[in-house]
Amino acid sequence: MNYNFLLLLLGFILLPSTLLAQTPTWIPLVGIPGLDGSAPDFGTYINRLYALSISIAALLAVIKIIIAGVKYMLSDIVTQKGDAIAEIRGSIIGLVIVASAVLVLTVINPELTRTNVFSGITPINEVRTGSGGGSGVSPDIESLPGYRFRQNNNADPSFRTACGTDSGFYEVVRDPITNFMLEVCYTKLSIDDETRIRDLHRTKVSPEINEILTNYQKNIIPKEVRGNAGLEERMRNSLDLTSVPLILDVSAPDDWIDVRNQNQMNRICQDLRPAVHPEMVQILPFSDGGRTYIGCGYKVTTSTAG
Repeated sequence: MNYNFLLLLLGFILLPSTLLAQTPTWIPLVGIPGLDGSAPDFGTYINRLYALSISIAALLAVIKIIIAGVKYMLSDIVTQKGDAIAEIRGSIIGLVIVASAVLVLTVINPELTRTNVFSGITPINEVRTGSGGGSGVSPDIESLPGYRFRQNNNADPSFRTACGTDSGFYEVVRDPITNFMLEVCYTKLSIDDETRIRDLHRTKVSPEINEILTNYQKNIIPKEVRGNAGLEERMRNSLDLTSVPLILDVSAPDDWIDVRNQNQMNRICQDLRPAVHPEMVQILPFSDGGRTYIGCGYKVTTSTAG
């Protein structure tokens, strides 16, 4: 049996399931039967190409059967007749595979033989704005407090270079919504922020303090809420706390920074206990004004006050 021929037929059959068709405006370089002179969308072009491929596969199988039949009739050698029979058998099996595959796919779901089943896929240049900031889609750089990002582009190192020039922290992350890879540049910590962080974690030494500074730069500072006395008061009153020294806005649960902060919040609060208060506890998601916050807080009791 000619296995290469069968693999070719399977390739034609599986063509639609390997191409994720979009519908941008484009002009094909090569025309195919079944299309007029206008520029079709990509899905239509692939549908026509798939139909043409099935026809070609069937035609090749028939030609193969005819050639093998002629070979069988003109040969008097037993081994050559056996080869001809094997070729005929392989071609017939190929025809059955083509016909049955199309029939099975059509019975299961006719859309499986059309590339418009993939029409809902997000275009490659769609980039979500993070943290609920901004709107729409854009392949350009998005800037938010504490960081900026763009869709990953290995061919263009300018974003990474600029981040290094600004003494920012660069990393590549996966967007939880689009699943695209994003280049992110976290803004350099200000002198005041670095001094404050070192004071909050003054019991830590290198290299641990360096890891803490990086964590604040990447996760805490971009989402930290400062100067909102009303919010802090409502949290203290509602949660029966004496002080809330750290509040983070995690209103975008699908944002990679918010996800990381929620996962590490308990550890952050524990790290603050030696320098701030021994009974520092994690504040679970707190809703206020349509937004969600987490943080660290403590309550001064009679035992701890002494």
